Amino acid sequence: MLFFFSGIASKVFSSKNKSGSFLILMYHRVMLPRKTTQPGMYVSPDTFNQHLKFLSERFTVVSLKELSAILKDNKDVSFDRPVCVIT
Repeated sequence: MLFFFSGIASKVFSSKNKSGSFLILMYHRVMLPRKTTQPGMYVSPDTFNQHLKFLSERFTVVSLKELSAILKDNKDVSFDRPVCVIT
């Protein structure tokens, strides 16, 4: 995963997320590649499953709705692991 190898993940992992920051990942497409598919704009279902496994082992994965409620209510929420939203 690019964010892991780029060093971004180490910055996220170094905090218990007490600063109120969240990692939000956006997947454009999860699909099998086609000749007309723009490179870099999709991941295969197998790769996506590997990403989900990786993320669930290292992050507290919450829905965008859950994150929105936390931010809207201005809750002081602390998690044991960094928080990640997948869109």
